[in-house]
Amino acid sequence: MKNKISTYILNSALGLVALFITQACAPKIDDYTPSTGTQANFDKYIAVGNSLTAGYADDGLYLEGQKVAYPNLIAQQLQQLGKAKDFNSPFFPEGMENGSGYLQLVDLVNGQPVLNKVNSNLAY
Repeated sequence: MKNKISTYILNSALGLVALFITQACAPKIDDYTPSTGTQANFDKYIAVGNSLTAGYADDGLYLEGQKVAYPNLIAQQLQQLGKAKDFNSPFFPEGMENGSGYLQLVDLVNGQPVLNKVNSNLAY
């Protein structure tokens, strides 16, 4: 019994020492200093990539996915800052806005999604 008590006290003491050692360490973090400006020129912006760049989402490529593709979002932010002039993206035209079709969430049944394949106004 005496051996268990001394082991408990020793483990507790080691735990406290470890706690004090880890809490005594204070990271040195430099203050944030904002940039003083840059000579970067964003007049020309191009985006090259794969299906994610094109706006592929919900198992298909369609107009709404193209509008929220990250190249368009970056271009919109650059235009708001006055850093970019025009950004043209090849969107699906009216009447073909569903592109290759996509999956649409219809309902949740017992936590399981019920999906519907949208096949109208396709681009082919």
